[in-house]
Amino acid sequence: MGISGNAELENELRKIANYIAALRREIAALQANEMHIEKIPAAGHELAAVVTSTEGATNEIMAIAENVLSTDISDPAAYKEFVDKEMMALFETCAFQDLTGQRISRVVKTLEHIEARVSRFATYTGVEDEAGHANDR
Repeated sequence: MGISGNAELENELRKIANYIAALRREIAALQANEMHIEKIPAAGHELAAVVTSTEGATNEIMAIAENVLSTDISDPAAYKEFVDKEMMALFETCAFQDLTGQRISRVVKTLEHIEARVSRFATYTGVEDEAGHANDR
């Protein structure tokens, strides 16, 4: 191999080294540790809180409905007062949906954030998906 062969080899190795360095920067930009340690667990906690809140609210709504249905209606004034009180409790219980919507919005933002990072990385590296399901491996 002559001098021009060495120059070609050196040039090719330099391109590979530059590609590896760029790839490392892209991997660092993914911030996989932050996603793994902070974002994904936080999203899971938000979803768990949504499930708990929804469960509690559903039970409370059912209890209010049962109370209203089982109340003595022989005294219309007392019945109206009781139903008014129960309806206020019902409205308060339903107010949790605003909080639930906020929590779900945070989860969606986290998923969009992860999707954008992974998509950018896949585009940069030109990676094609393998056939089959990822969790079959």
